[in-house]
Amino acid sequence: MMAQKYFLKGDDVKSFSKMIKEWSKALYPGESDLLVSRSILQYLCLTNLRDANYLLDDYLNSSPPPSRTPLINFIRFLLLTLERDAHPLFEILRQRYSTAIKRDSSFSSFLDIIAEKFYKVKAKG
Repeated sequence: MMAQKYFLKGDDVKSFSKMIKEWSKALYPGESDLLVSRSILQYLCLTNLRDANYLLDDYLNSSPPPSRTPLINFIRFLLLTLERDAHPLFEILRQRYSTAIKRDSSFSSFLDIIAEKFYKVKAKG
């Protein structure tokens, strides 16, 4: 995990993406979307939309192509939403994809941080 923190704060997203692909090989089938989504959300917590988009594009263009899971669809729509001032859409996405988001207990906290950073909305509670 130390390597992940290094890459998130660094400027070598291509190497980070390569590392994620390597780590994905050790996961159960169907879990690589969790790994790439977690990394993308962490980039977004740092307001790094550029590298978050790169990770998703590189993941989707992998060979063999990954399946388009609900979580990956959520991430794709989230990245598009964050490019504009669309907090209501952000909340709709969060609600509609709540089952996919719940696959990782940290995702909700990441999304609270992202809402605060991109839309100046404080987390509830």
